[in-house]
Amino acid sequence: VAFCHPGYNAPFNRLFSLPRVESASPRGPWGVHYLTALTACQIIANNAFDGYLVAEQADGPRIVADNDSILTHNQYFFIVPDKPIYAVVPSFQEWQFPGSAPQAWQDAVAATLADDITLAGDVPGEQRCVVTGRFTVEVAHLSPREEKTWFLNNAMTIYDSHSASNPTDCPSNQIILDCSLHTAMDKQLWAFAPRHQRFAVQTISLPQNLTHNMLSEFVDEYHGRYLRPGGMFGTEVEYLFVRSAWTVL
Repeated sequence: VAFCHPGYNAPFNRLFSLPRVESASPRGPWGVHYLTALTACQIIANNAFDGYLVAEQADGPRIVADNDSILTHNQYFFIVPDKPIYAVVPSFQEWQFPGSAPQAWQDAVAATLADDITLAGDVPGEQRCVVTGRFTVEVAHLSPREEKTWFLNNAMTIYDSHSASNPTDCPSNQIILDCSLHTAMDKQLWAFAPRHQRFAVQTISLPQNLTHNMLSEFVDEYHGRYLRPGGMFGTEVEYLFVRSAWTVL
């Protein structure tokens, strides 16, 4: 599904595209997750959180939808009020953290932490993947370790009081993932995003070095799976949002 800029003509108006990994009903059609698509557009448009989507034509009616609705048209335009030709962020390094995560992300934190209180987590001392529960795990960075300069320039250290030689190594920026999930995340295939007011694995892109069969395999096994009870423990939502932005940009 293509997402486009209203101020330019095709084919130079395309902002990005998302793979159709969501089924609107048991028999289809397939599409993309509304909140994921909207947030990606807002990030790319320099944190234009007042922006909205229209389908097919740039002068179409504003889409008003539930966050978990499925977008099934082939093309959408992202509109920023009073800015027909808005600026686009060309890379993650030039994106500025907005100071806090969007409200939907804050709501997902509250719901996830409520689950942690009511449901049993892992056995103390065991390191298991926060999604699959497997023990074949690695420590993954949310704000990428190689983006140290960006991390410092955006004062991301204020969300964790621990000091480290590389500031991205702070505990709140780390999460335990199954090795396969970690590799796929670093290939910008997926990121955590709100889904039914909880955090889940959200497929974002099809990297150039992966085939459609590989994408289907990933979607079948991981897409839409929620953080397990205790999965948010020690992790700050700001870093989850940074990873999503890095994956999109």
